[in-house]
Parts: sequence; structure tokens; C-alpha cells
Amino acid sequence: MYLRLKPCTIARPLGQQMAHRTPRRTLSRDLYEQLIERNLESFDWINGGQTGPIKFIDLHQFEFAISRARKGSLVATLMVNLTLDGIGQLIVPEHGGACQYSTGPTWNRRNQLITLAGQAIVLQTLALGASLRRRKAEFKLGCHINAFVGANAREIGLLSLCENQVEPDLSTGTQLRDNLWYAIALNQFGNAYNSSKLISAARQLFESVNIIKTTDLAPRVDHTVVGPAFKLERIVATAEALAHFGITTTKPKLLQRAISIICSFARRYADPQGGFTQVYGTQPSTEALIDIDCTIDLVRTCLALLRIIPDHRLWAITRHGLSALFDPAVALARRPETGILLIATELEQVRAYDTATADET
Repeated sequence: MYLRLKPCTIARPLGQQMAHRTPRRTLSRDLYEQLIERNLESFDWINGGQTGPIKFIDLHQFEFAISRARKGSLVATLMVNLTLDGIGQLIVPEHGGACQYSTGPTWNRRNQLITLAGQAIVLQTLALGASLRRRKAEFKLGCHINAFVGANAREIGLLSLCENQVEPDLSTGTQLRDNLWYAIALNQFGNAYNSSKLISAARQLFESVNIIKTTDLAPRVDHTVVGPAFKLERIVATAEALAHFGITTTKPKLLQRAISIICSFARRYADPQGGFTQVYGTQPSTEALIDIDCTIDLVRTCLALLRIIPDHRLWAITRHGLSALFDPAVALARRPETGILLIATELEQVRAYDTATADET
């Protein structure tokens, strides 16, 4: 889950076909080093975050820096600290909410886009950063954001149940997704700072969203909107939340329904040569556009679920995504590339957890 300012798609280059080659299941050392080099080059060593005409929180970059900093990397620790020092400037002092991004190359040129997903991104960043530094000022920052969300629940899209309401009112297709993202982020932040009050609030929000019937999980197939991200984000967020709040054993039917929908929609957008495309159904390989962001989200979600419930269908999706993401022609075309680096790290963890299943062909 991170801010998508625009879709990230890669046209499969002619001459770089993967149909008759062995699919890549690992990230080669040479490719790994090239991605690391590009990751460092794209970092803003003055302000933190990505370089570029606007400044936003890239959770993939931040999470990867956190993972390396935990292993003792001083460079990664500097990246984390610079980013944490900067993101506080996205907070609007008048109300305590976070802007989605800054309109300039520094953090302090705030725009007027205030969304629930944006608040979730800041909370999750603060939660991740607490593993390296836990400051009272950053805890207060997170609390101000949560207070802002509570005070502006209707305007910002937070779901709440009335006394006589059976189900939340989902006015838009992204509302369920954003509420689940926020519940996860609030829970992570509460755990990072040992706040039972915030943990309870996150659980309550999750439970209010979780009462939606399993039949409502499936996104509507709309051929007027292309791209698997539009169809899969809701169900991917649901599956992630189910795993995150640890109810996979208490509500197995809901989890299995989520997995089934993921598998069904993934097949519809699977490119025969690897990865997932922008268009519904298969297309000739020379015309395929790989939806990199959605492929990364799918693979990471499947890897997270596989730690809880081994499922050969999830492994099939994972392997299919990796066969495209670990190809140099695709991996080196993406900026930023830390989502791919994160997958490589997580894949090793999952293989250590269940080597036999991970090596299944």
C-alpha cells in the first residue's frame, strides 16, 4: 500500500520475450546490485524521500530502508531519519491532518488533497520508523492524525455504523479499501507505541468493516475501466487485513473467499509470459503492458498470506509475477524499484519457512 500518483506500466520490449525461457524465481546478484545503486541515486540526500518535482512518501523505499537499517546499515539509517524528519511538514497545523504530497521538491509545499489513504500512509511510516527511533513528538503526530480522522469521519470517508445500520454504506469502490488500510496502519502505529487505546480503536474499525458479507467482496467487472488494480485493490486490502488482525482461524470462510477472488481476477489479467497486464483478458505479447504496481501488490500479498496458510494457487500467482518482475528488462525499467527489492527479501523468508512449497513447480 503506497501512494500511486500515476499508473506504472511497462511495455514488454520486442526481443525481450519470456515465452521460451526458464522463468526467473530469484533476483540475480548483478540485478540486485543495479537496483540498489538506482535506489540510492533516486534518494534525496538533503530532504529525504524520492527526488523529483513533487515530494511524497514512498512506503516501498522507506520500508526497504528500514529493513536494511535493522541489519546495521548506517546509510539506510540516515535515509530513514531524513525521511522521518521531513514528513512532519506534510501535516497541516490548523487541523492536524496530513496532505497527500508536497507540490515541490521539498516537504513544506503542502497541497489541499487530504484523504484517508494519505493518513494511513503517514501512520504506517511512523509505525515502521518506531523500530529505529521512538520519539514523543512522532507519537503526538500520529495521535493528531487519528484525532483529525475521527473529527472528520464523514468528509474523509471513514466508515461508521449507526445504531440501526446493518452494514456500512460503501459509497465508492475505494472506500472499503481505504478503511482497511487505515485500520491496519492505526493498529501498527498503536503496537509500535504500546497504545492500547489506539489498538482498540483499530480493531473496532476493522470489525465494523469486516461485517460486510463475503458476497460483497468481489469487485464488479467493469470493462470501461482497464487495469487489474481497479478490480483487485479492494480484495487485496481485505485479505491483507484478515491476515494482519489474525482472524484467519476464526473466520476461515471469509479468508478462503478472499483468496478465491484474488486467484480468479489474477487469472483474467495474467500475461502468458509473466506478470499481470493492464487489459482484461490475454493480449499478444508484443502489445502487453505489464501493470508493475499491481503485480508487486499481488505478489507481496500472496507472500504474506502464504506465511499463514499454504495454498498452491497463491504460489502460482507469486511465481507468475516473479517471472516478470525479476526479468532485467522489466526490473530496470521501473522507478522506484524498491518494491522488487522488498519482494526478493520476503521471498527468501517464505522459502526458509516452507522450502518444499516454495520450490514447487
